[in-house]
Amino acid sequence: MRVLALLSAGSVLAACSPALIAQDSIAPRLGESAEGEGEVVIYDSTVLLDEKAGLLDLQVGTDELVLLTDGTPMGITVGNVVVGQIGGGYLRRVTEVVEQGDRIVLRTESADLSDAIEDGDYRATAEILDRAAHTWDLGGRVIYDGDLYNSGTGEEVHVNLHIAEGANVTLDPTFDFDLQLFQGSWIDAGFQADIDLDYQADFVATVSGAFDERIEGTVLTRTIPFAFYMGPVPVVGSAEVELIAGIEADFEGAVTTSLHTEAQIDATMDAGYDGDWSFDHTSSIDGDLSWGDTSATYSLQTRAWVRAQLTVELYGAAGAELGVEPYLELNTCANDGFDIDGGVKGTHRYYFEALGWRAFDSGVNTVDFGRWDVYAYQCEDGY
Repeated sequence: MRVLALLSAGSVLAACSPALIAQDSIAPRLGESAEGEGEVVIYDSTVLLDEKAGLLDLQVGTDELVLLTDGTPMGITVGNVVVGQIGGGYLRRVTEVVEQGDRIVLRTESADLSDAIEDGDYRATAEILDRAAHTWDLGGRVIYDGDLYNSGTGEEVHVNLHIAEGANVTLDPTFDFDLQLFQGSWIDAGFQADIDLDYQADFVATVSGAFDERIEGTVLTRTIPFAFYMGPVPVVGSAEVELIAGIEADFEGAVTTSLHTEAQIDATMDAGYDGDWSFDHTSSIDGDLSWGDTSATYSLQTRAWVRAQLTVELYGAAGAELGVEPYLELNTCANDGFDIDGGVKGTHRYYFEALGWRAFDSGVNTVDFGRWDVYAYQCEDGY
């Protein structure tokens, strides 16, 4: 076995080939050691392939790696675990080595971190979006444009639901990893996702007749790479972000109106392992919701939401699926007043295949973070 000091991300980067990290547009965010001390022990059979002297090019396939070398022997044999961040990251066990002059083909199968690291105690934070919160313009995005069947009236109703210009959403997801390995077995592991979501949007609805429906649609998708180092071993992943917007309302007839919404939430989801898995969550919300056209005939209850759906992968293998949906609900009162309530719903599913729990699947779990009073106008108790 090889014993290596637990290096900070900066120290490791200084020793890496600049070609792997120089292009900021494609380079992942690199986490940092929380304490910068301790030791990581990797197996003698672990090969940090990106750093191999004589490697000119590396192509990453589904079940093989193709190496182009300058003729320098790579010294890779069947049973080695190869790991690196080229091609979006790979962590594989070599099952066959085919040498074709300066070209070497490695047939591989999936491996996990416990196959590469024998002992380790490490904490890292991966800030996913360019090391800071990221804001996207949602103005003009169409949520739905088409005909819907009204079962109550037996008529087709044309519905156009879109987001007006000037809308934006800011998303700042941060993932914390706390990983402890001893003799190739996990003794403790923690994963925390902290998701800050801040948005303002005017939903514009045009309906040709009576309408009582829930409508939502995807308004933005992005895939963002990230990475951190556990000692010398790059832990590489990606987060696919999907933003989904929608409303639920009841219109008594044809109308064009707008619904202004704004919300700020901070949601945290935890998964921990110390022999058994446990899960926890917390959240807070603030916001506002109001109709832009108060003369429109609408229901006593209207709900609007923007949901952030994140799929986290490590080395291309499923790791976690997280959903956070802040919603705002307008309720009218008998004395012509109204109140606005806010709440957060969510879902989580954990796999952690790349960490070694190949048979573990938590399944989809629904989370109710709770509800909060946001605003009240002339509503009295009992109304």
